[in-house]
Amino acid sequence: MTTKAPERVSDMTEAAQVTASDLAWMAAVIDLKGLVVRKKNRMRRTPQVVLTFSSKDERIAQRLSALTGTSPEPHAAPRADGFIRRGCTEHCPEPHVHIGEDAYPWNMPTVTRWSVTGIAAAVVLLNLAPYMSTYDDYAAEVAEILGSFAATGQGSGAVRATLARLSALGWQVPAVVKVRMAEAKQEGGDAGD
Repeated sequence: MTTKAPERVSDMTEAAQVTASDLAWMAAVIDLKGLVVRKKNRMRRTPQVVLTFSSKDERIAQRLSALTGTSPEPHAAPRADGFIRRGCTEHCPEPHVHIGEDAYPWNMPTVTRWSVTGIAAAVVLLNLAPYMSTYDDYAAEVAEILGSFAATGQGSGAVRATLARLSALGWQVPAVVKVRMAEAKQEGGDAGD
């Protein structure tokens, strides 16, 4: 008996397994509008690498979130009155600039953002690599993440939880990550989380 594929992202459960077509779709989205951002935090020893995507069409961010077990983040842009002021030359006798809420009573559209950070970004990008045209643009960040993720000590619990979440969704965890996590467990270095 075959099961019917979900027609909408909202029909997908959290335990949905990532398929090759999901990876190809996601790779196309990241190829077109993916962005790597580096966040500096004084509490961290290394910059936080974030893979992110933003769109006015929230369905895309929702599907990316369903595939990675994350939550989409809607953001309303602030009013842009000062930016969009235009001189009035058509319906007023003298050219001037309308100022105030009555002049531009609309807001910028809400943008929905999807993002994964650190080891999750590396796992996602490595799984998408065979389908991406722009993977080389991300290779340095992936190497940086793989060389610096917390296998022991502070932060290693979050790494293990992230890897478990992605594995449950069908993402392939790179062998280098598995080996490093296994070595850390053998050395007992993850006991202090």
